[in-house]
Amino acid sequence: MTTRSAAPPAQTGQSGPWPGKILVVDDDPAEVRVLSHLLSAQGYRVRIASNGAHGLTAAQLAPPDLVLLDVAMPDLSGYEVCRQLKADARTQSVPVIFLSARDATEDKVQAFEV
Repeated sequence: MTTRSAAPPAQTGQSGPWPGKILVVDDDPAEVRVLSHLLSAQGYRVRIASNGAHGLTAAQLAPPDLVLLDVAMPDLSGYEVCRQLKADARTQSVPVIFLSARDATEDKVQAFEV
């Protein structure tokens, strides 16, 4: 799995250290289960969206602190979801980490262009 990482956003005006709210957007139930379990065990509050459209809606209704976003989904690609998140004032500052089994250079370049 190839990822693009980002530092967690600074938590200002809140007591206690990070963990925050993470939105996992992935159409693979096994991946979602593993990520949700690992992150929840570390104290993160995890929300799940099973496709790109649901992920956009969830992020816009209650912006998370971080989005873990699958690149290859059937309805909207992770790249398109990211473009729409970054175009929306409510979600443009939310960091996104792409999740992908793709290893081609073109895929990595496209992830950084979004």
